[in-house]
Amino acid sequence: MEALRKFVSIVVLLFLVFALLVLLNVISTEYLDSTFTSFNPENYYKTIFGLASGLLLIYLLVSNFSILALKRERTVLNNRINELKANLYDKKINEAREPNGGFRPTEPTQTQRHDPIFPPDNLQ
Repeated sequence: MEALRKFVSIVVLLFLVFALLVLLNVISTEYLDSTFTSFNPENYYKTIFGLASGLLLIYLLVSNFSILALKRERTVLNNRINELKANLYDKKINEAREPNGGFRPTEPTQTQRHDPIFPPDNLQ
């Protein structure tokens, strides 16, 4: 959606530059008349106005759809964050309810082994 919005923005910008050049007579109507045999300035300006209206309407729609997509994505992400917070809260509550504060030994306790090279300290 973002790429479409950028493309439409570029097309609108190019069209507005062309319309500005025609309105300031940088591109003269005589040049356009010699280029297009059935050129009529009144129809030309109406055509430019119609094209500009259409392009700006497309630009407005694409921008609004882009904004809606971003809002929808933000809502989905906020819902996911809330689910993760709820899961974390549930785990903390379950750990607090377990005996021994949620401590579970992974291995049975081992007896203390003495290294044969170094005698234990209690032999003296």
